[in-house]
Amino acid sequence: EILDYWSASRVIPYTINEFPYFSFIFGDLHAHVIAMPFVLLAIMLILNNTSSTHAFILLSLSIGSLFVFNSWDYPTYAALFIVSMIVSKKRFISALLVIFLGFLMFLPFFISFEPSGVSGIKSVSLRTQLISFLGIYDLFLFLIFTFLLINLPDFEHKKKFLAVLALFLLLYLFPNFQILAILLPLAVLTGMNIYSFYRNNDTNRLFVSLLIAMGLWLLLFCELWYFDDLLGGAWERMNTVFKYYIQVWLLWSIASACAFFDMYKKEYVMKKIALAIFSLLLVLNSFYLITGTYAKTNGFSESAELDGMSFMKKIDYGAYDAIHWINMNISKGIILEAPGSSYTQTSLISAFTGLPTVIGWATHEYMWRNNWEEISKRIRDVDMIYNTQNYHDALELLRKYNVSYVYVGEVESKKYQAKGLSKFENTTYFKKIYRGVAQIYQVKEKF
Repeated sequence: EILDYWSASRVIPYTINEFPYFSFIFGDLHAHVIAMPFVLLAIMLILNNTSSTHAFILLSLSIGSLFVFNSWDYPTYAALFIVSMIVSKKRFISALLVIFLGFLMFLPFFISFEPSGVSGIKSVSLRTQLISFLGIYDLFLFLIFTFLLINLPDFEHKKKFLAVLALFLLLYLFPNFQILAILLPLAVLTGMNIYSFYRNNDTNRLFVSLLIAMGLWLLLFCELWYFDDLLGGAWERMNTVFKYYIQVWLLWSIASACAFFDMYKKEYVMKKIALAIFSLLLVLNSFYLITGTYAKTNGFSESAELDGMSFMKKIDYGAYDAIHWINMNISKGIILEAPGSSYTQTSLISAFTGLPTVIGWATHEYMWRNNWEEISKRIRDVDMIYNTQNYHDALELLRKYNVSYVYVGEVESKKYQAKGLSKFENTTYFKKIYRGVAQIYQVKEKF
């Protein structure tokens, strides 16, 4: 799987276990990718929270904004903030005020937000196999367990307690509960360390333990429940695992970096063995940095550049040229293009200009909005606008969707009838504002 950059993000069957490096070389600017730097900002502000007014406002802004960037992140980091406030012996009411102020800052968004992709929460039927789970988190788990065991306080019968805790490994024998063999002892050790760090006022390690606990909770949730969406069947928890596993990567990567400090600096039994195992795991987990990148870049055969549009020079130079022109000359307005199809070279104009269109990738829109009636109606209307030879029908639909510009490129020329496309040349109703391999027409306002 490390030799194929794509398969590394599909380790657990029927799910997506995307991780940051895959996201970066994949280069698809999804909400969970956009949110990453803001998540890290929120974690930093939560850790360094002070009672100053500036900190209060920044925390409210950073946490509130997460719902706008990626709504899946919001409950996680709002909960992390509230719990961190409680364990740091700060006023609970202050935490609620920060959450409330963050809500007020983005009130217009919340008022207009209409979630429709999820219909409820259901119990998981197909759980994660341990070998798959270790393939994703083995390095993090080793560092985290080492951190928790090193810092576990001494108490009577400690060795017997750890021996009993190891019995959880027997859960491996139950196919549908294998991952609990790791998560349950991890939960016990995390809870004990949180209590110990709290009593000893070790705020830094306490915060690290909270990051571990938050990631642990997300993983347990994914094993027990899923958010019911349009997928169902074997794919029932694809999006739940997708959205929460990427969060665990961020939480546990920070926690693991801090855990490594203790593993390297502190004196304890089997330190040399622990460092040797860590070194081996680090090497094994680093292969993907080379093999994944090698596979994604076709053996480093492509030229290195930051132009995300360069691929269009080969597949649709007309679109490439038109997009550059639009970005230089049009700043707002709705532009019409052919309806898109997922994972194809369609909807390029709206995607690369930021101008809204009537309908993009239909199946993705269906997953987000759970309203195929509206989506199919829009597809029919767009097809009608391009194909009809009746100016009145076309203009009525263009007004319905407030379309200002009509794009006719390679996709549209192949899909629609030439007689229908020729109506855009009528200067009574349309003005040709761009002429190249593709054409762009402006809808005249008086009509």
